[in-house]
Amino acid sequence: MRLSFLTGYLGMFICTLSLMVHPLVAQSDIRRFPPSEGLVRVVQDGRYGFLDAQGQTLVSPQYDKAGDLKQGRAWVALEGKFGYIDSSGAVVIPLIYDRAWSFHEGVAVVRLNGQYGVIDREGAGVIPPAYERIRAASEGVIMAMRDQRWGLFDLAGQPLTPLQYVDSEPFFKGKARVRMGRQWFYINAEGRCVLDCE
Repeated sequence: MRLSFLTGYLGMFICTLSLMVHPLVAQSDIRRFPPSEGLVRVVQDGRYGFLDAQGQTLVSPQYDKAGDLKQGRAWVALEGKFGYIDSSGAVVIPLIYDRAWSFHEGVAVVRLNGQYGVIDREGAGVIPPAYERIRAASEGVIMAMRDQRWGLFDLAGQPLTPLQYVDSEPFFKGKARVRMGRQWFYINAEGRCVLDCE
């Protein structure tokens, strides 16, 4: 009789313990990334979503891929198409791109039909998707390449130089290293040589 009582008590204890532990196990399945601009990117069962600053679900895990919120926009992807959401979780730039990257200096690089372009935070075109490569904006300058030649554009998409450089590196402290022929030298944002010009 005593053994039966102990067995029944032990069964109730194990059952209660399993009910207490189960929610913790479920929580452990959610991977959280460091906060960015007040939102926390999460992934659960291979799907991405977002939590707000209080840890409440803002966007349920539904996207195949997602990036952190940068300058009020986060890229998201579903079924191979990329677009952007804002800080409320609303889609503000439709998921129409083959690839999309985070915003820098108010603009972002996107890829459409194998070609690269640049858009602003409202989704308007800054540089049309007609380039082989484009680097993220740096110090107010966008670098784009077509026909194996790089050129400079401002943040409004206006050309600063022709497409003339064989190779280039991003701007840093007002200068960028570029190559014409075999010669490497440094230019400023207007495309003028400022170092190693000979």
